[in-house]
Order: sequence, then C-alpha cells, then structure tokens
Amino acid sequence: MSGKPKVSFVIETYNLGEGTDRDRFGQALHAATAAAADCDGEVIVVDVCGGAEIPAIVKEAAPSARMVDAVGRPYDDAKMLAAAEARGEAVVYLDSDCEPVGPWSRELLAALRSHPEKAGVGGFTRYAGRGVIPALMSVMDFGFLVPVRERPLACYAFNNAAFHRRALIDCPTAGGPIRCGCFAHAQELLRRGTPMMLAPRALVFHELPPIVRERTRQGYDTIGACWVNPRLPESRWLWLGVLSVPLFYALRVLLDWKRLAVGFRDLGLSMRGLCLAVALAPVLRLLDVYGMIRAFVVGREAPAWGGVEFGA
Repeated sequence: MSGKPKVSFVIETYNLGEGTDRDRFGQALHAATAAAADCDGEVIVVDVCGGAEIPAIVKEAAPSARMVDAVGRPYDDAKMLAAAEARGEAVVYLDSDCEPVGPWSRELLAALRSHPEKAGVGGFTRYAGRGVIPALMSVMDFGFLVPVRERPLACYAFNNAAFHRRALIDCPTAGGPIRCGCFAHAQELLRRGTPMMLAPRALVFHELPPIVRERTRQGYDTIGACWVNPRLPESRWLWLGVLSVPLFYALRVLLDWKRLAVGFRDLGLSMRGLCLAVALAPVLRLLDVYGMIRAFVVGREAPAWGGVEFGA
C-alpha cells in the first residue's frame, strides 16, 4: 500500500458468534483483501468475539488486515467504531457471512463515485441457493432492494454497502433495541436529502440462516423498527399492544406479495416459482408472529435474539 488508503474495507465478526462458518469468514477476508489490492485500500476486521481464534484466521487469510477491538459491542456500534478507525475516504462493509459475486467492489465503488452528493450506496444482497425458499426469504429480508435498478433506498443492507466516510461520521446509525438500524438510518438520510442509492450490480450472496431463528427475530424487529422510528405509519398501531400483531402480520404479507410481483425475475423465479412463493409467504410469516408477540411481552430492553437485525 502506498500512502493513505482511499478505501477501507470492513469485515465484522459479529456473525461468527451466531454460527457463521469459519471457512466462509476466511473467504470474505480473501475477497476484501483482493478488493483492497485492486484499489490500494486497507482491510479492517472489527472483532466483537475476542479470543485467539479470530486473529489466527485473520493472520492466515488476510495478514495485512488491521484488527479493531470491539469485544462486547452491538452490531451497529462495531460498524461505527470501524468507520471512526478507518483511514480511507470511503468505507465499504462486507459481512463475514456474505460472498461477493463478480466485480462486486468495483461496482460498489463506481456507484459511490458517481454519487458524491449522497451519503453512500447499497449493493444487492440475496440469499445463496436456487429455488423458492432462498428467493422468498430474500424478498422477506431484503425485499427493499427490489426492483434491482438504480434508485434511492428506503433501507439498505449493512452487509453490502459503501459510504463516504465523512457523511457516515456526520450521520451515524442511532442504535436501539434491534441489531441493525439500517432502516432508521436510511430514513434519516432520506430526510436529510442525502439518501443511499442502490448499486444494482454490486451483488453478494448471503448465507441462508436457520429459517425459524431468522423469521422469529425478524418478527421482533417488525415491532422494534417502530420503537426506533416512531414516524413509521404503522407505529400508530403500537398502542394496541399485542392486539396489533394481526395488523403487522397482514402488512408484511401484503408487502411480500407486492415485492414478489415486481422482483421475482431478479431472484430467478419462474412463474410457477412465483405462484408457489406467493402461497408460502403467509405460512412463513406465521413464524414472524411469535417474534412480534415476544417483542410486546419482553419489551425493547430484551437481550439480543440471536442477533436481532432488521434488513441486514
């Protein structure tokens, strides 16, 4: 590396605590290292796990990477600590459970350069694998990224995003009872007139998580998102308490159907696959209901639900 890096690539270890495969983490490190070499950048590993295992993996897979101690910090806090420690003018986030596809970093950075007036750009994240379930889960968790074309984002995926560092420092994520505040953060950037933009060709495949765990924690986040951002229209239902759950459930299913209709081809679904996904969406969303009920029962001070995250 010659002089100060222009780009800082950040990989977290938070997901390793949730069971991400160590080999996948190593692959993410290799990808970030290659991307950094391509643009004379640096790699930062923000470690929330501690212990000797993570440094050993990093030393083997990315010996030039810089370790940042974030032991015990929440997901968003670790990301913001990395931004504070970054030396680059741009900060690129890739999670340890994600696999970049093709010229991922070039596409992300090209989009960032083309929007100097925006805070940053978000790539297209979807779950790995073929078939209806990965596609449907992608719509449920990353549906805000369809249709896949350049446009302002109402939410982005923090596992595949790039920021102008100064813009991120000036408008950080706010934290709160949910793991990832990317939705509330994206909404604030929209209000400021510096929205995140979608970089449609910056693709990563996300490891498919255990379905029951993912759906229940996303259900918790459906309510948690309203706590974090009371401006959401559905926040007006919160006074009903647990009686509002059917309303939230119906809203999520209707949104799934709408996103499937406009984005099924982006996810590789045929018309037959689309019909099956439409039928399965209400069934899988029933798992979310348990998470919604838990949110009302235990409240916003509940411990993390396997890493409760909204849209990441």
